[in-house]
Amino acid sequence: MNDSVVRLEDVFRRVLEESRKLRFDRSNPQQVYAACMHAAILAQFSATLTLLKEGRNDPVPGILRDLLETYADLVNLCRCPEYVVRLQTAYLAKQGRVLRLAEKLSLTNPAVRRLAGDLALREAYEKTAHRLAEYERFGLGVLPIRDRFERAGLAALHDSVYATLAIFSTHNLTDLPSRFLEDKEGHQQIAVLKPWQSELLEGFLHTLAGVIVDAYRRVTRLSPKPEADGLHQVAQALREYVSGIGGRKAA
Repeated sequence: MNDSVVRLEDVFRRVLEESRKLRFDRSNPQQVYAACMHAAILAQFSATLTLLKEGRNDPVPGILRDLLETYADLVNLCRCPEYVVRLQTAYLAKQGRVLRLAEKLSLTNPAVRRLAGDLALREAYEKTAHRLAEYERFGLGVLPIRDRFERAGLAALHDSVYATLAIFSTHNLTDLPSRFLEDKEGHQQIAVLKPWQSELLEGFLHTLAGVIVDAYRRVTRLSPKPEADGLHQVAQALREYVSGIGGRKAA
């Protein structure tokens, strides 16, 4: 496992280094948001590596699940500039839920009422609801998670790796005791930092290496000034990772 993490970090460093050289047109929403999503994937990847190196891998499935969702949206956006509207719809839906909650709180909490102002809050909610209704009227409503993967051509990834990660990153009652409790002196105690199943996790890491390289490849295609050698560098890093894993298994 430690060897896999070291090799995975090599892939990450190469992708991060080449990603920093990319340039994007700030007036092009597709380029801007694709760059942001790629950066988010790299940030989630970095957090995963930190936890793995510290032996605190229990939160990793949840992080990887979010990373794959971001990756699916990135693939969709790179394929279709209009996917920006889908992202906006998802944001408005979340904003609407927050505004509804804030409106309820403002009716019962004087401090919130003074801070937000009922009228301003109501106007913000109505504006958000109107825009969301317009998007939904044109068939651009919020997509379920699997539909986002399927649209990106990643249905198999959703039904295999993502589905398994979801089991281990949510409150699965059958899995919780083994994850968070340990036997000690005839009792069970909380073990929040108890390591997760490394054998299963290692298989996910192999998929993850391919994901960040593919994310870089897709974003590079959108850049008006891509680095000529960038794709070669990250592809070489992935080959070295796969070669290292294969050599270790052979040994």
